[in-house]
This record gives sequence, structure tokens and C-alpha cells, in this order.
Amino acid sequence: MPKIKRTHLLVLVALCLSIGSSVGLITSIGGLFITPIADEFGVGRGSSSLNMTIVNLACALGGSLLPKIMTRKTFRPVLIGAVITAVASTILLSFTRSLWLMYVLNGIRGFATGFTGLIAATVILNNWFHRNTALITSIAMAFSGVAGAIFTPIFASIITKSGWSRGYLVSGILMAILFLPLFLFRVTLDPSDAGELAYGEEPGVKRAVFTKDHLPKVSGKIPAWLFILAAFFAALSGFIPSITPHFTGISVAAGFSEGVGATMLSITMVINTAGKLLLGFLIDRIGIRSSMLIYIGAILAGLVLIILVRSIPVYYVAAVLIGFSSSTCTVGLAMTCREAFGITHYTTTYPKISLFSSGVYAFATTLNGLIYDMTKSYTPIFYIMFGCTILTAICVSIITGKKRAFR
Repeated sequence: MPKIKRTHLLVLVALCLSIGSSVGLITSIGGLFITPIADEFGVGRGSSSLNMTIVNLACALGGSLLPKIMTRKTFRPVLIGAVITAVASTILLSFTRSLWLMYVLNGIRGFATGFTGLIAATVILNNWFHRNTALITSIAMAFSGVAGAIFTPIFASIITKSGWSRGYLVSGILMAILFLPLFLFRVTLDPSDAGELAYGEEPGVKRAVFTKDHLPKVSGKIPAWLFILAAFFAALSGFIPSITPHFTGISVAAGFSEGVGATMLSITMVINTAGKLLLGFLIDRIGIRSSMLIYIGAILAGLVLIILVRSIPVYYVAAVLIGFSSSTCTVGLAMTCREAFGITHYTTTYPKISLFSSGVYAFATTLNGLIYDMTKSYTPIFYIMFGCTILTAICVSIITGKKRAFR
């Protein structure tokens, strides 16, 4: 096995911190701002939580446009512009006293982080690492959960003591610090631009590169049915983890305290990190199909437990199992697209397909609340999740079932 170089490790570190900034400091701690903003503006939490929906949708949209905008020539200017925009808009939020202006700024910073977050990181990593790709990708993606676990208590304290405005100011400054390694470590879209070979690449061997302006000729076209099926799988995988923000309400509806739900949520944050690392390890060892089916089976088991058994210990176990859903819609989705479309088509398909996952997740969190309001029960949601999970197993089996000529 080739020895990994210091340059490759620095690229990985920079992308881990970039994900921590783009996802951890926006999505993972975003929920902390909902209640304080709602109270200060005198609006409902639904109006306040719309900030989260807007920033997630804008991020997905930015990521979907990445292949058209970010090439080897435009990589650095686009990256600089995205970082400056994301940091500036976050800092400006601290001075905002209009809810509508807050929506606009969240849309801007969400769009900007679409070029610095999960999608951009996976594209760059697939260029820099041709061996153990799944494990490397899972390490980077896990930092969204690591950042959430580290920064949530810090920002909870800042918001409680100094208000949400100070929270956004500190968040913007911290984002700038976490983005710095992208430039200090000279991260490039293609390792050859830094005078390096990809990890696992053999010298003199022609390789595929995930950039719009450096794609080799391929021997086939992507079947429309395969793209549609992958998009359907992405939508389903994005819907399933949308139940986790409702764990507090689920525990109260079951007759337990809010503390039980808070503990369940904490458990899923741990699984958010550990589950991604484990999935990456499994994919490199036993393949994408078997690994995904194992995870999907665990999610189904968790849903069965939470439907049939009302017990605090069982609910904690269910939280562990359902928590694996965050891995299937991130690492699992990225690696499924790589398996289905091959190296040469990854950069043009994955950003578009991931838009379905991010978009559905953004809407589903609110949809679950509406279903509960109408039925006064979370049980219908569990049954919907169960059906969606079964369908993801079918999709994965079909998508990864055959070798394709255009890979």
C-alpha cells in the first residue's frame, strides 16, 4: 500500500475544517438561534425556523451549480469569493433587525457555502484520493457532526449570556479561521496543479479527474432511468433523518420527559460522526451495496423499536439505529453515485442528485411537524419513514447491482 504524503493529509485537514465551518457552524448550531430570534422579533418559531430551511436550500442550490462554475481555472477565485461571502453575510446577520433581511442573508450565505461544503469537499477528495476513497470521504463528512458536538454547548452559552446577535458575530469570525487552511495549505481542485499525484495513483497511468475542463472521453451515456432512480434514492435518504430533530417532541408524546428526547438527540450527534467513519470503513472493505444494506437494516430495526416499544432504554437504542440515517444520506449517497456513474460522471451527477436529498430534508423537518399537528401522533410519520427506508434498500440494490459500460 502506498504511503500517504504530508500534502494529502493537509488537504484532508483543510477540507475537514471547511466542512466544519460550512455545515457545523450553520446547520448543526442553527437550531440554537430559532427560539431567541422568534422571541425578539415577536414571531412564531415557524417563521424563525424558516431561516434554516432557506440556508439549507440555498446551500443545495449552490452545490448543484458547482460543476458549471468551479473548474481548474476558476477554482481559486470562486473559493475566495465563496469564503468572503459566507463570512461577511454571517457577520452581517449580527447587525440585522429585520426578519426579511435575515432571510436574504441566510440565502446568500447558504448559496456561498454550497461551494465550500460537503459537495465541494467530496469532489476535491475524489481527485486527491484514489485509494480508500470511502474512508477518507467519511472522515471529512464526519466533521459536520464533530463541529456540532464541539460548538453547540459553546454557542448555547454565548447566546444565553450575550444574545443571538453576538452568536452570529462569533460564528462569522470562527468561520473565517476554519476556512484559512484552504488557502494556507494550497488546496487545489486537481493534485497535478500542486505538483502532486493523487494518493494511490500510479505514475504515468492515465486517470480520470473530477473537473469539468479535464474529463476524459467516456464510452457511454448515463441512462435517464438510472439518474432518476438515484435522484429518488437521494430524496428518500434525505427524508429519513428529518425525524431526529423531533426527538424531544416524540419523547414527550410517549409520556417521557424532554430530557429523554434531548439525550436521544445527543446520541444521534455522536452517531452522526461515528456512523460516517464506520460506513466509510465498511464500503472500502465489503463494498457499497452490502454496507448500505446493513445500515438500512439498522434504521428499519430502530423504527420498529420506536413504533412497538415505549421504554426509555429502547428509545435510546432506537436513537442509535435511526442515527445511522445521517450517514446514508451523506457518505452513502456520495459513494452510491460514484459506484453508479463512475469517476468520469461523478462531478456532473452527484451535485445535482444531492440537491434532492438536501431539498427534501429542508422541507421534511417542517412537514413532520405539520403531520403531527394534524394527527396528534408521530406514529404516521414512523410508518412513512419505514416505507421510505424499504424503498431505499430497493433503490440501492438496483443502482449498485450491475457494472456499467460508462464507468
